[in-house]
This record gives sequence, structure tokens and C-alpha cells, in this order.
Amino acid sequence: MTKPMTFSKEEMENVDHLIVPAAESYTKQLAREIKQLQNK
Repeated sequence: MTKPMTFSKEEMENVDHLIVPAAESYTKQLAREIKQLQNK
């Protein structure tokens, strides 16, 4: 299991939302982890 992703305050729009580049990074990382789990 990987550690939770964290984001700097500059990457956050507010406490619940990331700005677009950070959200894209999060989505790509999440997709990689899902693919890894599917390949087990």
C-alpha cells in the first residue's frame, strides 16, 4: 500500500479541491495504482 498523496497549499483551491495540474497528477497516480492492483 502506498502512502497518501499530499499537496502543497499552492496546489489547493480550498480544503476540498485541487487546482487542475494537481488534480491531473492525482488522477494519473490513482490510475497507475489501480492498474497495478488489477495485474496482481
